[in-house]
Amino acid sequence: MRKILFHLKAGTLGQTTLRWLRYRVWTRDVGDSRRPYRLHIWCRDFLNRARFGKDAPQFAELIYVNPQECLVSNKAFRCGQVDSAKVIDRWPYQEGDLVSSSAVEDLPIASAVVGILQSCIQHWREGAPWTQTWNYQRIAAEITAHGMFWTNQLFSLEELDERCRNLDALFQAVKDEKMFPLRATTERTLFRQEDSTIIHVGPKGELVVAGLGLHRFSMALILGVAKYPAQIGCVHRNALHVLPGLRKGE
Repeated sequence: MRKILFHLKAGTLGQTTLRWLRYRVWTRDVGDSRRPYRLHIWCRDFLNRARFGKDAPQFAELIYVNPQECLVSNKAFRCGQVDSAKVIDRWPYQEGDLVSSSAVEDLPIASAVVGILQSCIQHWREGAPWTQTWNYQRIAAEITAHGMFWTNQLFSLEELDERCRNLDALFQAVKDEKMFPLRATTERTLFRQEDSTIIHVGPKGELVVAGLGLHRFSMALILGVAKYPAQIGCVHRNALHVLPGLRKGE
């Protein structure tokens, strides 16, 4: 009910309902785990295989990337979770739109991707409290104004603070173990590498950080994890040949 009231107040109920129908209506829960009975998943996997062969990208497929070699941009590219493994012909980024993830601190904050990455660097590398970071202040303002932050399902500042403590605990665990567990092993309701960081692959093999799992990506970037498990985003037709290497982390 709180979700419905939130979207009624924000005027986004219709848009959110359509997104839910598009993404969830073909999901069937079996026992305590989600089975991939989503029609769009199987359609994309089948069509990709028919068009591009056995090495075609699959929905939410696991790939390994080096965060230091990834690129970020303030330019919006509206391809999210439901567009995973979509093969595209038109690359939305120009030559000057992308910068190395290690230089993200030099960018002005004009997108959530850049803002979240900078907030994590300020907190975990520079020691700033979460409350002084851009992302915390953005979420806190949304909760204060609307009583909820939709993306992370947070309904109070106390829940926001608890989420920050959980992120700090995960950061310490990754620091100790120098590796990330696969999403399907920690969240049994997830399919493949679903809900992890989306990485788009450009025509020259560029790896662009797009969204989801940005805190985990920041941890890997800060701690120097060289083999980070992510999920495939959109793939340019000219970059299909790089997928076998990404699957192996090479």
